[in-house]
Amino acid sequence: MATLQGKAIKDTFKDLLQVSNGNNGVDGTLRNVEDGEGTASALQLSSGVVKVNGDLNVTGNVEGVPHVDYKGAYASGTSYIKDDVVTYNGSSYINTNPSTGVAPTNTGSWGLLAQKGTDGSSGTNGSNGSTGPAGPAGADGNDGQDFSGYSYLTPKSLALLNTGSTGNAAIEVGSPNAAYIDLKQPSSDDYDLRIIHQGTGAIESVHTSRTRLESSDSLGLCVGAETASSTPAQEVLTLTKKITAASAANYNAKLEGSITMTPQDTDDQIENNLSVDGDSVLYNDFGSNLNFRTKHVGSGGAQRIYSRAIADTETDVPNNVSLHLASDKHDTPTGTIGYRNTGRSTNYTGTSDPNIELVGSNIKQYQTAVQTQKSTLRTSITLQYEPEDVTQSDWNGGVETGISGGAGSGEFAGVYLTATSTSLSQQRSLRPSAFFDGAMNLGDASTRWSTVYATGGSINTSDRNVKQDIEDLSDAEKSVAIALKGLIKKYRFKDAVAAKGDDARIHVGVIAQDVEQAFIDAGLDGFRYGILCKDTVYKVMVNGSVIATQTHNNFVEEGADGEPIEGATLEAEDRYAVRYEELLAFVVSSL
Repeated sequence: MATLQGKAIKDTFKDLLQVSNGNNGVDGTLRNVEDGEGTASALQLSSGVVKVNGDLNVTGNVEGVPHVDYKGAYASGTSYIKDDVVTYNGSSYINTNPSTGVAPTNTGSWGLLAQKGTDGSSGTNGSNGSTGPAGPAGADGNDGQDFSGYSYLTPKSLALLNTGSTGNAAIEVGSPNAAYIDLKQPSSDDYDLRIIHQGTGAIESVHTSRTRLESSDSLGLCVGAETASSTPAQEVLTLTKKITAASAANYNAKLEGSITMTPQDTDDQIENNLSVDGDSVLYNDFGSNLNFRTKHVGSGGAQRIYSRAIADTETDVPNNVSLHLASDKHDTPTGTIGYRNTGRSTNYTGTSDPNIELVGSNIKQYQTAVQTQKSTLRTSITLQYEPEDVTQSDWNGGVETGISGGAGSGEFAGVYLTATSTSLSQQRSLRPSAFFDGAMNLGDASTRWSTVYATGGSINTSDRNVKQDIEDLSDAEKSVAIALKGLIKKYRFKDAVAAKGDDARIHVGVIAQDVEQAFIDAGLDGFRYGILCKDTVYKVMVNGSVIATQTHNNFVEEGADGEPIEGATLEAEDRYAVRYEELLAFVVSSL
């Protein structure tokens, strides 16, 4: 700010601000603040109001001025920052700590602004309106058919036949409570089949419909024409009833063959519907979904679908209970490797393992298997395949044929949830399945985890027995180590700044491209060392926006819903990374 000290009025009056009011100063009327020549500024003053005509840029804190930002109804996928206001379940909340996916009822990130009020009591019902006038009488119906000529009675049967060209044949049994038609043997007191209509009275609690079939033993339903030898069609569904007191638990369904939800497109229903050992099958030949539904009544509790193996005796208990989700045959992508006890005598090219194979077209079906294994105290989740021909296997240098003893299934990937003993110190773990020791990653270059929380650090193999070419660092390598020590920077991640603004935290580390250049300056290839990593990923683009990433460009992977992504293209991008445990060991060598 310029000083007026020692200057004449003629040299300073333009820098003086004034309110033109006939030398009466500021009063209750809003007036412009002007310079000494009468040029108005964006500021207006009165004794009670300050007004700015234009943008107000404040570089410091604003105290006492509300500045909340209303965001509407809360959405779990939206990132919120301090002073964002949302509505949730009828109440309003203000954000106190930037967050994403944290419900407004969490007091660590939100404060309550206004609580939803209690619902008012229901009003009284209005009175019924007056009855409307009666409608006109309907036309007379057609005369009924003469019963004679439609029925005949013999000592063994009652038949109701319609020998004419029009009309229907019917037996009518009516009752205000319940009507029964019983089919039974003459000497028996129990009916074999009862057709019941419950009438207008209350329905028994054990039943859910007003019209039903009941049997004192079992009721079998058959579909299909009889053969020439009068052998009945296959019984496809049997409904059985236990001979105990009536209760809902006494009614069961037993599957003798299969239940087809829609017409089947093949006759070989067992083979083509992925059954095991010719067991019963529930399947749908048309449409993509087979749905199961449970209805929960009342509050609390949980919904469950149980698959339980029942033993004949207490000692005859199955070791494993599995859920298999299988898909039909289609060839695997080029170069897909599977792990299977192949029975080959030839090792996979470049390895000492005969159980690795190129799967290719030798595949019958895929399966995702979830299995509880009693004897080993573990649950396995595996992506499996079943080879079309177990007697052959591709070892990436040729196909060995005529193999005996090969396993009927292999794995693409798998994990075990294990508890290895029954002591208090037992080791509980989530680990790769037996085939994949040292062969599975947690995440990949295109789909990464954010943060790993642990009570201890990672344990990396450093056994002399698994290493070779053990040498001291060369002078060129030590020069890189010295250079890397001077490349430590502080920085913030762009996505964190976009989500949190100024609250995004500062990190300390290196820039991978700087590490690459340090190796180049020393005449070395940084990617020959485990310190430096670079992967090409492919962004899945739809209408100019990135909706996903993947690690290959063979095809666009399906979306999260398992359906193809329409109109998607792939765009390549290099991602750099470093292994800090090796980088720090490298830097330490220069100290």
